[in-house]
Amino acid sequence: MRISSKLWIMLLALLLLAMPLMTACDDDETTEPPTAPVAEPTAPVAEPTAPVAEPTAPVAEPTAPVTEPTAPVTEPVVEELKIKIGSLTDKTGQAAQALINVDQALKDNIEYFTEQGLFPEGLTVELMEYDTSYNQANFIPGYEYLREQGADIIVSSVPGSGEVLKSRVDEDGTVFFMLMATPPLYTPPGYIFSVNINSEAIMYTLLDWVEENDPNFPTDRPAKLGGLGAADPYVTGWIEGLNKYCENNANWEMEDTFVVDWTTMTFTPEIDALKDCDYIIPPTTGFAIPNFITEFRQAGHTATFLGSDAAIAYLGMIIDGAGWDIMDGMYFCLPYTWYTDDAEVIDIINYVFENYHSESEVGGLMWSGGAYRGGFTQWRGVMLLIQEFLEENGLAAYNTDAFYEYLQSASIEIDGNVWDYSETDRQSWNSMGMLQADAATEGLVRVDDGWFPVVFEP
Repeated sequence: MRISSKLWIMLLALLLLAMPLMTACDDDETTEPPTAPVAEPTAPVAEPTAPVAEPTAPVAEPTAPVTEPTAPVTEPVVEELKIKIGSLTDKTGQAAQALINVDQALKDNIEYFTEQGLFPEGLTVELMEYDTSYNQANFIPGYEYLREQGADIIVSSVPGSGEVLKSRVDEDGTVFFMLMATPPLYTPPGYIFSVNINSEAIMYTLLDWVEENDPNFPTDRPAKLGGLGAADPYVTGWIEGLNKYCENNANWEMEDTFVVDWTTMTFTPEIDALKDCDYIIPPTTGFAIPNFITEFRQAGHTATFLGSDAAIAYLGMIIDGAGWDIMDGMYFCLPYTWYTDDAEVIDIINYVFENYHSESEVGGLMWSGGAYRGGFTQWRGVMLLIQEFLEENGLAAYNTDAFYEYLQSASIEIDGNVWDYSETDRQSWNSMGMLQADAATEGLVRVDDGWFPVVFEP
């Protein structure tokens, strides 16, 4: 029994000694738990990935402005425009003496506007001409030729051409500027615009002024009036106007009027019929003017001669063929200023003479009288109308229909004289001025201080 007790004591001691060893073994087996902290840092590692995506939003922002400049590209833009002007003229016929100078006035205006930069940038004006030889048979072929060559605007300085072409012009819708004005051109109003007023109105205005201002106008009886001219619409118009005026004004009495052939160069029967007149309108074209007034004076007659811008277009020919002594006292009713006036257009012409022409050329242009001087103002008016339309509307807006609509309410001013059109009015000027031939100074002198209104009714 004593041995058994010792044995249990020895077993218990061994068990106590083995327990630390078992604990140590347990510690070795539980080395896995430290792996938990290793997983914890993985959460912060994922956090930086959110900011990485953030910069991608602003990257798209600059793309919006990139499309903005493309918007104006869709708008119509015209950087260049060529307007072709076709001119019906006479270089080889009966009116060539005057009209070659009228043509030069048109060329000088185009050059001046271009050189001075008066047209909007991008505009080119091209001029084409057709010589009608003052032959009515050439009016239609000439018009068609200019249209075939691409003329956008047609102008004519040839009497009678507009009347022949009116129906075609209106049917084609061609803007057409005519140097003269007669009722058939604007009855009814259409695409022909005159750069003048009709010859009847010129005569009404002229006779009104003479009655009120000429110191030799009779005070005890009606003034006797007469006239003659070569057959064309301008002449038949003013002869009709003279008759109407005398019928409606007791201070005037019609003596006689004549329409003669273009080839008539001596006027014995006409002079005999008009010898007692106080006032006479001589022929308005070519050599007939100096021939008639010379023959009339040489016959001993004293009537005062009355003229318009048509007659003064042959001033040099009148001076050479008749002289200042025979012309002395002749009145000229004009819608433009003269070389002796202080006026804007005179300054421009002086510049043109100095820079575009030789001394001999200038002498020839001044010799032509109102052909160049009047033509310069009338074609300047056409240039101003083109200029103002384009400045108001732009090059892209130009076409025949738009220009035609603009013209029907257009208004410009040249040297103080107003030029305008309306839906019912195709004549230009509102006022006239008066000059008189003076033998003492061998020139034309202004005998009225300014413009006076046009008289459109007798």
